[in-house]
Amino acid sequence: MAAENMKLGQSLLIQHQAELTVLTPSQREPIHDQDMDSDKPSQPNDLYVGPRGTILIVFLKDAQEHFQKTLYSKHVRCNSSKLFTQHPHSRWPINVYASLFTPKKFIHVKRSSTGETQSHLAWHSLYKALIAWMYELHEEILHRFNLPTFVYRLQQGKMIAWLEQQIFFPPTSLPIIGTLESPIFFEWDQYQLGSIQIELINYFAQDEDKNLLVRRTSLSLLQQFLEEHRADYVASNYPLETPIRLSTYPEFEPIRSFLSGTLEGMPTSSISHGIKGKVLVSCQSRFESCYNEIWMRKLQLKSIHPKLPIAIYFVNRNSDSQIMRVLNRQDRKLIQGRRLNQAFKRLTKAMDFLHFYLLKILKKQGVEFDQRNEELLEWLLQSINRPTGSLCVIGPSRCKGNMAPWEEIIETKNVNLFGPVQLELIEYFSEPYPNPNLPNSVSYIIAAYYKEHHPIEFQSLVDSITLSNQFMPSKIVDQESQFQKKMNSKKRKRKTSLLKELESYK
Repeated sequence: MAAENMKLGQSLLIQHQAELTVLTPSQREPIHDQDMDSDKPSQPNDLYVGPRGTILIVFLKDAQEHFQKTLYSKHVRCNSSKLFTQHPHSRWPINVYASLFTPKKFIHVKRSSTGETQSHLAWHSLYKALIAWMYELHEEILHRFNLPTFVYRLQQGKMIAWLEQQIFFPPTSLPIIGTLESPIFFEWDQYQLGSIQIELINYFAQDEDKNLLVRRTSLSLLQQFLEEHRADYVASNYPLETPIRLSTYPEFEPIRSFLSGTLEGMPTSSISHGIKGKVLVSCQSRFESCYNEIWMRKLQLKSIHPKLPIAIYFVNRNSDSQIMRVLNRQDRKLIQGRRLNQAFKRLTKAMDFLHFYLLKILKKQGVEFDQRNEELLEWLLQSINRPTGSLCVIGPSRCKGNMAPWEEIIETKNVNLFGPVQLELIEYFSEPYPNPNLPNSVSYIIAAYYKEHHPIEFQSLVDSITLSNQFMPSKIVDQESQFQKKMNSKKRKRKTSLLKELESYK
């Protein structure tokens, strides 16, 4: 299987057909190859590099900074003073600067358009585009190998280290920028350039604003990296990771089916019990305050989870606590606060409404009724921003340096960073608003709450719903319809509809 996946990964990189068929978990549009020979520069994905060249991924930012340090170091500083004689290559845009007074010689790429030594500014711009493209393409290939999440960062790091080595310190070739110690007069015939170095020379010889080779070069380099690191893509070489997917508990099904059917089958005019307590309003207000406290700009540095629509934003790189936020599943971009608040209000109203039925089954009344409602909503808030035994969904989260929690190397098996309720919440918030799967999400969350905090009552609910037809959704609909007619006959002062209220939050 690993060999087949490797062949598939390589074929995806080298084919020149209509499109690459690999999709990320977010189901982004596939990357097309018809622009391989385009006369327009290929821009990096705006998830990784902003419109003005701002790097948005903390891993790429660190890689760029490391490259700059190496570029400016004394080992690769180009000395092109008059004391040095230029030795241009007869075929490729690269120079060696040599002098009879020192054995040290300097190697540097030339700018194809002018023949001058390529500027550091151009090096920075071209390198940034190259690693952004390679990062994205590599992630798409990694999805095919069923590797643990932490391996993504590990392999991306190996790829960047390999690329830097090919530029500065290739094992079997002259570097394309750097120094050479040689006591004799320099002659190109005495040295060789590897095929990878030739490709890099042609790439870095471009004008930075006319980068036509970035896509082709990225594909080619990534293919060669994969060929040299086949063993790194064998899933059995790593600890087993529990699949990241929503847990399905058979014992949840009676409650989920009952609650989902109740909400989906209820007429629009019957979906409110008029329960508008302070607890519900307070819960929504606290969620909004939580969001306001962690506001961030769109171009904030981040690390995106490769398998889930969630990211951690590095608002303060000197802190060990950063901000977790759910992303839009379609484009993996930050969901704005207004939409988050709307989605949360819709969620809490639906939970409040459906919880009413379960409390009636459990014969909760008065103070006990209100306390249980408050307890459920408090648990929901905690599950979002301060969960026990899981990373949060929205809010502060611990970080080790510049690494997201899912990027840290895991040596133990079956490590789940997100609990099942958190996965359900991520699923809910990441979908387009309004989320058509609201009934399923609400019923799962309520069932999980009772299973965890009130296991005896959970089993009682399961038994009651399973064994008694009087609690089936169709019966509830009939009862509610009769109740509504009675209320109308008394000229009820306040007639509300949950579904209409929810629509008002669009």
